[in-house]
Amino acid sequence: MPISAHSPYAKHSLYHGVCTEARAPLLYALSQGAESTTSVVLVSEPRRAQELAAEVDSYVAWADKKSPLEVLHFPEDPPPDIDAQRRADRICDRLAALTSLLTQSAGKRLLIATPEALLGRCPAKAAFEKQRLSLKVGQSYPFRELIESLTSNLDYDSEALCEQPGQIATRGGLIDIYPYDAHCPYRIDFFGDEIESIRSFDPTTQRTEKPTQVIHIAAAESAASVHSQEGGLLDYFMEQPLQWALEDPALLVREHPYRFEKINSTHGAVRSFQQVLKIRERSIHSLVFANWIQTQNSSVAPNASNSQPNRQPTIVSRVIPRKSATTASNRSKAHV
Repeated sequence: MPISAHSPYAKHSLYHGVCTEARAPLLYALSQGAESTTSVVLVSEPRRAQELAAEVDSYVAWADKKSPLEVLHFPEDPPPDIDAQRRADRICDRLAALTSLLTQSAGKRLLIATPEALLGRCPAKAAFEKQRLSLKVGQSYPFRELIESLTSNLDYDSEALCEQPGQIATRGGLIDIYPYDAHCPYRIDFFGDEIESIRSFDPTTQRTEKPTQVIHIAAAESAASVHSQEGGLLDYFMEQPLQWALEDPALLVREHPYRFEKINSTHGAVRSFQQVLKIRERSIHSLVFANWIQTQNSSVAPNASNSQPNRQPTIVSRVIPRKSATTASNRSKAHV
């Protein structure tokens, strides 16, 4: 049965006095207290997204170890004319976040992004998942065929030394690879066509470190086999109820007006945050928590009355009722 608007679960809460320094621990508490596994935070600027992710991650490091929180930063699709190193770092962060979203989290998960990152171009889930390559110790894989697959299908660069994400290097029966979605490179030791060992190594000293049994290798976003689409990130949340958090909604609307247009249609490409909420309301898995972090002089939520002048920073929580399976099955399922 759907939850009634008068149900105690359909609550509307308001938190006052949330200064910038308190937002990281507050987001941690909201994420841990939510019924949903995943929370998504929207901020107005790419730099702010990176800073907030680092702040929450630092707070998690000394918070309750029994309640882990996985913090993901999903940057915007980098333009081709930015610094090569910055572009590489941004691509790695994007692919690492997507890889994490494909796996089951041990605890709660918090993803921080801008509206453009959320609704902009992103590798399609089906293509990205299909092109992930898994290698494990004891597996048989023709040596030359693997090199060809990494360079041609997954778009890795063959170099003399493997030092940066997206590179591979070969010598003898060894393949060094730095996956785009990994925090360190790996050395794969072959005996014939069988993987004998997989070990991480330091890209600076090239010395091997810890052995591992399995690694997953993501294709580059530039790979021809990985199709990107507008709003593709939403597909990675398709089967999950979400908690939403918006930092300073007035600034978000001012900086990203295109992403906060009032669009009633839920058909075709999804380009507005309002469309996202409407589509998820119609989903069977649509128990959505929406939280707004606000600074001052702006309305706290869509269709809400204007806020009073000089209002202190606030957070608003709103629960959107879960629709029944019977109701949802009678409607055409929207693609998110």
